[in-house]
Amino acid sequence: MKTLFGVCDDECAKESVEEIGKIEKTNERMLHILKDQTTVVKSAIKGISTTSEEVNRLYAELVDKQGIIGELVNKTNTMEALVLSNKIHGIFTALLVQYSMETQSISAIITAARTGVIHPSLMTPRESANHLTQIKLNLPINLNLPMGANPNEIYELSKITKMAVFYKENPIVFVIQIPLVTELELTLYRILPIPQPVETRMNGVINKNHSIILKPEFTYVGITKNREEYTTFTETQLLSCKETEIFTICPEFSPVVHSSSRNPCEISLFKNPDVLPKTCEAGVL
Repeated sequence: MKTLFGVCDDECAKESVEEIGKIEKTNERMLHILKDQTTVVKSAIKGISTTSEEVNRLYAELVDKQGIIGELVNKTNTMEALVLSNKIHGIFTALLVQYSMETQSISAIITAARTGVIHPSLMTPRESANHLTQIKLNLPINLNLPMGANPNEIYELSKITKMAVFYKENPIVFVIQIPLVTELELTLYRILPIPQPVETRMNGVINKNHSIILKPEFTYVGITKNREEYTTFTETQLLSCKETEIFTICPEFSPVVHSSSRNPCEISLFKNPDVLPKTCEAGVL
């Protein structure tokens, strides 16, 4: 197994090759492996198959011409041998051009894959969208693809996917990891405590020079629109999130919980209480 780029160890390659072997035994172009949430898609490089047929034809013609010129070696027909030599030279040139086209196509596909994009000669955006639509139908009911069922979303999808490419024996294998999401949508807030002026009274004297400030327990919180469910994040955890033009996808570092009377101070304040919740810790400046 030769890894071109990306993370795919021997175990990953072995599993991928086994899954490819399963689809090769059928007439299907797509195989869903529900246990591993894996889908195998068989695709041929557009143009390569036609080029290969042309190469085979030229090679057969080359062998034929070589046989004829071999027979002419024992004869004195120099002119005919010269004509055949020119034809053989032309066939060699055509073969080199065809192989060059194949090499350029494969190179373009691998170069595009390095940027996380599937080259259209391997699979067009519409074909990718069709495959992703089929994949969605086979996912567990609580999981979904973040996007991609529309051809216009394929580029944005590439921003949040990981791709590894390797080859073993004949096929070049593209291992594409797409994060699955739940239907729960959260709004991310950064908690920035702002000092609030307060009046203090000592010995009957009112002092307006003090402020009260809350001491947040968390730096970031994600909360649903109805403010009934929430989770928390740290600065470091947010570095693992991936952004698109539509939304940001984050791993679930902390479980999403339902709000209750024991909410952290930050969550309780989202419900605009009339008095400061007991879970809030404050200091006076």
